[in-house]
Amino acid sequence: MLSLGIIIFLTIARFISNYLVKRKIPDDMKAYHWRRTILYSYTVLLIILAGSVWIKGLRSLTTILGLASAGIAIAMHDTIANGRLGVYRFTKTF
Repeated sequence: MLSLGIIIFLTIARFISNYLVKRKIPDDMKAYHWRRTILYSYTVLLIILAGSVWIKGLRSLTTILGLASAGIAIAMHDTIANGRLGVYRFTKTF
């Protein structure tokens, strides 16, 4: 819930900042650079603030991703082995 609040707050701040840039800066090139700066700042702040909230649950996430990737590797073992065998046979004929 906290991360959702962070995302909503930063998104609203970004839209307000872009609106002010659009109204106050008549030069398109300068406005473009300001919008890029706002976007990069938004992204960095979002990663830092939301990441600090999410880092607590990272251990369980890595466990889930590890188990899922192991399950996929086991399930696709035959497909991968057959594909490698096909490549081996194809390269041996030439």
